[in-house]
Amino acid sequence: MSLSTNNPESSPMGLTNQNTVPLSSAPLIEQPSSTLALQKFTIFTNLPQEIRLLIWARAAPPPSVISQNSLVDSFGYKYYTHRRGGGVPAILHVCSESRYEFLARDGDDEDALEIRRRVHPVYKLYFKTKRSLGVYMSLDIDSFWCLKYGAKNFNSIRSSNYYCMRHLVITIRGVSFGRPALGSSSFWLSQAELLSLSQHLPRLETLTILIKEREFQMCTYHWVPLAPEVNGNLDESAFNNAQCWLIARVKVFDAVMAELRVKHPTTKFPSLKYRFEQQFMANENMG
Repeated sequence: MSLSTNNPESSPMGLTNQNTVPLSSAPLIEQPSSTLALQKFTIFTNLPQEIRLLIWARAAPPPSVISQNSLVDSFGYKYYTHRRGGGVPAILHVCSESRYEFLARDGDDEDALEIRRRVHPVYKLYFKTKRSLGVYMSLDIDSFWCLKYGAKNFNSIRSSNYYCMRHLVITIRGVSFGRPALGSSSFWLSQAELLSLSQHLPRLETLTILIKEREFQMCTYHWVPLAPEVNGNLDESAFNNAQCWLIARVKVFDAVMAELRVKHPTTKFPSLKYRFEQQFMANENMG
């Protein structure tokens, strides 16, 4: 007996019959159009406050650099202006709730302010004068680029307003073979000034020392392309012996800081970082 047949109705393995609707003619289920994708979130204010605060914390701005500049007016008097890389933090413009959460004001409860600082950066208006509107700065994550004009300008950061500053940037000059690494007026920090700085800014975590590329290249008599930074520090792996020796003379600050730690064990000293000025500006988006 033969079981083969060309009629699917009579076949024991037949998958179709005369009442079967072909797949090609089956109605299709409409998929949502990509143009209908969510474009606005209109129920944010209906969320519990705890959820909203978590969202604000995730939207916190990244660290920035506040740079100090020196100008001279028409009467010959020097004054300072300050600029924040990236401008005013956008989070302060979103709404009243975000502004309240991220902005510190005079008279705020210190305990409540400290709780906010543990979750996200808090900003305050600093350096406001008759000539300047000031800039918003977070002392927890932002860096203050100061001391470009000599140690006498230390007074600009010794105010109690900056007691909690954690990141400071300075530029040193006079990087050459003929000048001592410390004690020269061309260098901006002496051992006494490093000690004074650490005592006036007890929460300071990092002190970044910038080297001018032009001075470095001129003093080494051999122009070399600078390698990209490594972990926020200059890369000297491709330097020749003279250039490595020159950088080592700048890094004498490490030895000075180690000596200060022995002499003053109760004082907290910052860690040191060394960077080239133009690389620093490019990597910190200060163009």
